[in-house]
Amino acid sequence: MKRLLLLLFLLGFFTYDGVSQSFVRKAGSSPLEVTVGVGSSTYYGDLADDAPYNNFGSNINLGMRYRVFPHVKVGFDASLISLSGQDLYEERGLSFNSINYEFAGILQAELFDNNAKDRSSTRKSIIPYGFVGVGALMFNPTVKVDGTSYDLRDFQTNGEEYEKFAMVVPLGVGVKYEINPQFSLGIEFTYRAVFTDYLDDVSKAEYRSINSFQNLEGEEQQIAMLLAYGKQAANFITAANNGDIDKTKDFTYGGFVRGNPDNDDAYTTTAVRLTYNFAKGTYKRRPKRPGRYKPPKRRKPKRRRRR
Repeated sequence: MKRLLLLLFLLGFFTYDGVSQSFVRKAGSSPLEVTVGVGSSTYYGDLADDAPYNNFGSNINLGMRYRVFPHVKVGFDASLISLSGQDLYEERGLSFNSINYEFAGILQAELFDNNAKDRSSTRKSIIPYGFVGVGALMFNPTVKVDGTSYDLRDFQTNGEEYEKFAMVVPLGVGVKYEINPQFSLGIEFTYRAVFTDYLDDVSKAEYRSINSFQNLEGEEQQIAMLLAYGKQAANFITAANNGDIDKTKDFTYGGFVRGNPDNDDAYTTTAVRLTYNFAKGTYKRRPKRPGRYKPPKRRKPKRRRRR
């Protein structure tokens, strides 16, 4: 939230109309541009709601924008985003890592229109913008145990099946600096609402029942119970053998709950983005405005002295 407020402040500061670049257009900019960005990502969910800044990942994205109206562009972003979550509650001991593929259509609004057809207009060098989109996310949470990576979805650690695709809605703001009419460099912050609570493989409050693992044997059963129960696996099994936990029912025990099904997961990204506009023609710097002409002062002729 602090990063978002800081970015909004910068956007407001740079909207001052005097920030402009001295380029005169001799041919219009192209409505088409492509972008590439890299940055960080942060996961929000059942494992990290109160401490999201301990769960950083990275992201890289490619995109396209096409100007359809003054100040308005449409396009898409294709992103590769890594997310991870280390449990806020160490005693519970759940965790995940995930490589996510996202594709979203984007509607973007820019404060200044450097693609205007007015050839005498001065181009703005600082351009704030905002955008909203809708798209699809493919995710697959995994965890490593003794150096081996396991797909959590295959083990149904919550006792439920879930799809590996989810709807995602990106909402973001950014500001870019136009280096020249072809290239601009900017920074943007994006919040993504995800319509699933299984981004981290944690949702239900109850742990899966002890007897639900009876179809597994040996090491496979031990791994499945470890993935489902985390660091409390040994305690839960002991409590079940002592009769403190009903082996036939999903359960909570010792003040531990597995997740919160009432809130879906989310994630944010912060990225530095390079944009290339397919501008054609030439550009030249605007000449300085000529000052008011002042004719040179006439010198009075010197009078010759008569001899």
